[in-house]
Amino acid sequence: MNKFKWVVEFEVDEVWVADGFNLTKERAEDMIFNDLGYADVTEIKVKILKSPDKNKILKAQGYNVWKTKRNELIGMNILCKLPN
Repeated sequence: MNKFKWVVEFEVDEVWVADGFNLTKERAEDMIFNDLGYADVTEIKVKILKSPDKNKILKAQGYNVWKTKRNELIGMNILCKLPN
């Protein structure tokens, strides 16, 4: 069976990323399957070709990120602003 291919670029404002948005393969599949409710998993293929740096996403979501010299994530915590 022939397949059709769309290449899509999403640009999302930082406020939505700070609120928790992160386009993962699973989230993209959910978006497609919500629209094509009767589709079989063999009929649709989703692949994320390029994503923002995961540490930038975590920082935008309020996490403080610690990494090793090899850039491996070793820990994180939530940054909180206390009222004045």
